[in-house]
Amino acid sequence: LQYALLDRDEVVMNRDKLITTAVRAIADMRDGYRPPAIPTFTLPGRGLLDQMSAFMDKGITDGLFFPHDKTVAMEIATIVVNTQGDDPIEVTEQEMFARERTAFIALAKTPQTLARITSMLDTGNVIRN
Repeated sequence: LQYALLDRDEVVMNRDKLITTAVRAIADMRDGYRPPAIPTFTLPGRGLLDQMSAFMDKGITDGLFFPHDKTVAMEIATIVVNTQGDDPIEVTEQEMFARERTAFIALAKTPQTLARITSMLDTGNVIRN
């Protein structure tokens, strides 16, 4: 959202002119400036979760994914799918951030994620579990 405030980029090579250039740019934008519309997102209904689960199960059976890959994928799916009902819903950017935080915390509490993080920190290698 903060990046949407400026509708143009300007390169200033002389650092002594940065403040002057910034003040001029703000003054130029002041007249007629309207903040951008707050973005909303349409999330599909819960039925998509069943499709995702079936896809991940097939991938595990085929040897493409590991069981924890499904856990991660399904947690990510809860961010972008309406888990409460079958109908699409509109959510705000802040609600999307809250969904993301919830999913991240849930994943961070799993032993498999802890093992992956520990492996990366200790050895620099990714483990697949």
